[in-house]
Parts: sequence; structure tokens; C-alpha cells
Amino acid sequence: MIRIMRADLRRILRTKGFHIFNVFLVLFMPIFLLSEDKQTALDKADSFLSMGGILLVSLLAIIKVYSDELHAGTIQGAIGAGIKRDSVVAAKFLSCAIIGIFELGFILLLMFGVMALDDSILFTKNDHLMLVYSCICHYVVFLDCIALSSLVLYASWSVPAAFITDVAVVLLLPAVFSWVDSLLNTVFTELWVKGLVEVAYVSLCNGAFDARLIIAVLVYVILPAYLSAAVFRRKELEL
Repeated sequence: MIRIMRADLRRILRTKGFHIFNVFLVLFMPIFLLSEDKQTALDKADSFLSMGGILLVSLLAIIKVYSDELHAGTIQGAIGAGIKRDSVVAAKFLSCAIIGIFELGFILLLMFGVMALDDSILFTKNDHLMLVYSCICHYVVFLDCIALSSLVLYASWSVPAAFITDVAVVLLLPAVFSWVDSLLNTVFTELWVKGLVEVAYVSLCNGAFDARLIIAVLVYVILPAYLSAAVFRRKELEL
């Protein structure tokens, strides 16, 4: 499993797309955070993570860890070489998790750097801590994107299906749940992963830990990751 992860990360670090993505972040972040509107810098940073940031990072991980491998046939090659399917699933998921840590850490440093260089942005120590909490909570959403997208990918062996799932997790389903809640007075939004982590984020900012963060990890990350392994064990592949 370690060998697969090491090979994944080494290959990703050598690809042009990975470096182009990070250059884009370096160029885009100052423009986004310093744009003039009514939002505070903290709100802008949180909005970027909620909407575009998590989606971009999760798509990057899916492309580099899953899509490239499927097209090259290396997953089938690893199975043919005797590596257990559960190890392949775990290694791919952990590779994505490491990419997420790296990219969200890089985004966090960029945000801190932009805010430190511009004297017009009032950003307190408490704001720095709140932004760290925001990244932690959004990392759970990122892991959910990877877990659900990989589950769909192993079931369908279709990269476009995984892409659609990723977009649905971040953008479509929260909008649909919000619409249903307003129409029928239900609580789907609060039970979805983004609703759980948003409540947990508010609690962390108030100096308390909310168990809903653990529930989000168990239900929306660990469970689909386990199901991915179960589905892949039964998948017939041409080796």
C-alpha cells in the first residue's frame, strides 16, 4: 500500500497540471481576497473554500489519482501483480487525503500571506484561528467528495460519473436540500455533510467541540470508503 501511495504522489508532483493548478491559486487568491465588496476577508476566504476551493482540489485529486490511473491501466496492473484490492482502495484514498492536506495547507498559507501583506485588511489572531477551523471542517467535506466519488467510480468504472458526483456533493445537493427544506420545512441541509460541518465550525469558533464533526466523518467519509472497498472486491476487471 505504501508503494502505491509513494508512486501516486511522486507521479503527481511531476505532472504539469499539478503545478499549473498551484500557480493559478497564487495568481487568483490576491485578486479574490482583495476585491472590493461588502464581505470581510474571513467571509471571502470561507466562501472560496465552500464553493470553489473544495471542488477544485477534489477534482484535481480525482483526476491525478483515479482518472490517470484508469486510463493507463495501472490499477489493473497492481491487482494482477498480486496486490490486494482493499490495499489499492485504501492507498488511493490516502493519496487523495494527502493531496487535500497539501493543497488546503497551501491555500491557507496563501490567504495568510495576502492578508499579512495588505495593511487595509484587518485580520486578528482570532480570525487566523477561525480560518484554520474553517480549513479543518472543509477538509472533512473534501474527504466526503473523495469517498463518494470513488464509490461511484468503483461501481461504474466511469470517471465522468465520479466528476458528476463530486460536483453534486459540493454544489448541487446542498442547493437541492436547501430548496426542499424551504418548501417542506424539513432538515435535509442540517443532516448533509456541509450542514454538519458548518454547525461544528461555529462551535469550534465559540471554543467548543461539536460531535457532529465526528458524525460527518463516520457517515460521509468512513462508511462510503468502506463501501468502496466492498464494491471493488466484487468488481470484475480485465487484467
